[in-house]
Formats: sequence, C-alpha cells, structure tokens
Amino acid sequence: MEAIEEIQVAVAPFDVRQSNFTGASVNAITKSGTNEFKGSVYGFYRDQSFNGTKIRDKELTVSESSKKIYGFTLGGPIIKNKLFFFIGGEKENTLTPGNTLLAMAPGRDAADLNVNSRVTAAKMQEFSQLLEDKFGYKTGRYEKLGR
Repeated sequence: MEAIEEIQVAVAPFDVRQSNFTGASVNAITKSGTNEFKGSVYGFYRDQSFNGTKIRDKELTVSESSKKIYGFTLGGPIIKNKLFFFIGGEKENTLTPGNTLLAMAPGRDAADLNVNSRVTAAKMQEFSQLLEDKFGYKTGRYEKLGR
C-alpha cells in the first residue's frame, strides 16, 4: 500500500470509456518520482501475544504465530523536470499454525474448547458425503482419524 498514490473505485459507471467489466472497477495508481528525493520505511509486526486467550471462563491454548512485514519506497529525479524514478520493496514472513481442533464425537469432552470443535463428526461426515454425491468432490480427511 505504501507504493499506491491513489485508488479509484467505480461502481457501475455510465462512462462509455470504462467497459468490459461487471459490477465495479478498481484502479490503483502508483506513486511516481518528483524533482525531490523522497522515501519511506515501514514495518508491521504481530504475534500470538496479540490474540485472546479466553472464551468466557475457559482458557485457550494459543499456538505460536507471527507476521512480520518490512518495506521501503524511494523516488526522485534522474533528469530534473524530465525523467523520474520510483522504487518500492517489501518482505513478508508469516508463521501460521494449522487447525488442531477435533470434531465433537462420543467420548470427547464438549467443554474442552482447546481440543474440540462444536461441529460433530456426524455432521462433518454428512457434509463430506453430500459433496461427494452431489458434485463428485472427495474432501479427504477432516481430522487425523476422520475420512
């Protein structure tokens, strides 16, 4: 977003010069160089410490996760009043844990929100079968023990 000068959103425009799309058009205009050197440096960080750890009175286990984004922009003149440059770069590192919830099944504690989903194994099986019967799509296993 740091390299974007402006964004134009056209919802169902009546201008005949804008065509070949349905619904809306989104145009992003990037920044360009000027006669002055300008630049920016930015960063974004988030990890599991930003997540909630409680639902009502139940403590949740929060898996390790993180997102780090760093970037820069730089623009300026190559030939004053004639030729300009603009460059931007960004790096992103993300650590996202997988889903560790199990479908609710007989013998599993419904109150243990750290391990068990509110969705039953029977409903998961029913949905999987519906997708296979109606669309020919095999979902694969929904958990280690499931289908």
